[in-house]
Amino acid sequence: MYIGIKDNKVMVYSESPIDIRDYVLDMVQETDQEYVRDDDINEYVPKDEEWERKQEQKEHERIGNLQCTKRVFVLMLEQLGLDYFEQLEPAIKANRQAKLEWELCVELQRKNPLLDQLASQFGITSQQLDNLFKFANNEITQEEFLNK
Repeated sequence: MYIGIKDNKVMVYSESPIDIRDYVLDMVQETDQEYVRDDDINEYVPKDEEWERKQEQKEHERIGNLQCTKRVFVLMLEQLGLDYFEQLEPAIKANRQAKLEWELCVELQRKNPLLDQLASQFGITSQQLDNLFKFANNEITQEEFLNK
């Protein structure tokens, strides 16, 4: 593998040798390190633990911003075996903050910590909630939602 460097930044990453003139580079180096394109900084960076952590954090933030209607939320919880009228509604009514937010919101946002708090009362994991919101936003299939 080869990296092409310009102004101390890795601008080119290739399996074959790189010609400095083709890319107007300062230097080319052979490397065993795998690189990936980081569009946030517009250059290639080593694919290492730090990069993996950054990707996980970006994905966590992205999922946190997913939204769904209360209707979809309730219907998906029903598919997980949670009855709205017998279980969820009483739990919401028992929690003043949850009741206030439930009654005043139009859509639920995944990053709302009350969702995890309520879900944990019924054995629903954070991953299952993530998948609920992914399914509601057409990112995964219903089969994937129910099997994860």
